[in-house]
Amino acid sequence: MNSEEAYIQTVLRSWRQQLDFFNDILAQIPGDNFLWNIAPGRNRGIYILGHLTAVHDLMLPLLRFEESMYPELQPVLI
Repeated sequence: MNSEEAYIQTVLRSWRQQLDFFNDILAQIPGDNFLWNIAPGRNRGIYILGHLTAVHDLMLPLLRFEESMYPELQPVLI
């Protein structure tokens, strides 16, 4: 494995670790908490989660992994 391949593997492993960490955090939060406003007059947790999902989904074609899985989220959440 050359240094470029090693770098790519490191980046992908780090990305996967961050996703797993975030999923673990989300699993600990009761579902109805996502319906609360983050702060008075601000977005609810469900919108923030949807926005993060839509942005992450846009990274797939950007990095040439695959096409967006949820393109219908983009007009609503980005």
